[in-house]
Amino acid sequence: MAHLTVLRGYADRTDPATLPDTIRLCHSDFSVTVFDKYPKSIFHFLLLPLIRPPYTAQDLRDLRTVLQLPREQAKALLQNMRRDALVAKALIEEEMLARHSFKWDIQMGFHAVPSLEHIHLHIMSTDFNGGFIKSKKHLNSFHPKVGFFLHIDDVLSWFEPDVAPTWFAMKSDIDRHEYEKLLKEDMMCPHCDKAIKTIPKMKDHLRAAWNDRVKEESNKAARAIAARAMARSKRKHEEQEAAETDGDDAQSPPAKRVETDSSRAVESTQAS
Repeated sequence: MAHLTVLRGYADRTDPATLPDTIRLCHSDFSVTVFDKYPKSIFHFLLLPLIRPPYTAQDLRDLRTVLQLPREQAKALLQNMRRDALVAKALIEEEMLARHSFKWDIQMGFHAVPSLEHIHLHIMSTDFNGGFIKSKKHLNSFHPKVGFFLHIDDVLSWFEPDVAPTWFAMKSDIDRHEYEKLLKEDMMCPHCDKAIKTIPKMKDHLRAAWNDRVKEESNKAARAIAARAMARSKRKHEEQEAAETDGDDAQSPPAKRVETDSSRAVESTQAS
């Protein structure tokens, strides 16, 4: 079906810059980062490596096919995805500050069993308030601790010889059926691990957690503004006091000479 290969269409473009701004966040010679059409968080993007030699469309079908590539080739591709993802992450953080005046965590990773063809790295804020969490499967697939969401740094660690599981083990370890079982596990809040049985209640819980975070950050900002104002007031007061002290010193009359009998006697002797 065409919707399953839409990402491949973006990645196969000769010039990703021709994608409209409503689709494309940013791009490089290696990748293009696009808006997720059904965001699960306030900020949710997909980074796609471009289909360029030495990689073919089949090589880049998903994480499993990438891991079938020669070890160093697979590692280089994933490292480049991470590098470009950090650029996108910085843009997201700028927008966080512009819209909300604070930054919060961003997670970057793959679905163990993706629903769309062409490998894509999810880059998303961890508020889970994007409006499109409609099922247990949606939440569990992006939950940072359930295990279906494979964080990019964890995937890169598979290439380290002293870290288990190694890249060699993971080449054959992405078992579709085993990972899909994780999607059926009971839902837990990604923030507090509270078990919640229904999606409406989970969405209410996540929305309340987000509102609490916004309020907390707003109060923190207000306290910081008040502290800066007090510091400025203190400095101004100290500067005024210093200026008044300097003015008093400048206006003081010269000390009068007090003559004594002995000083007059000395002067009389010197005059004779």
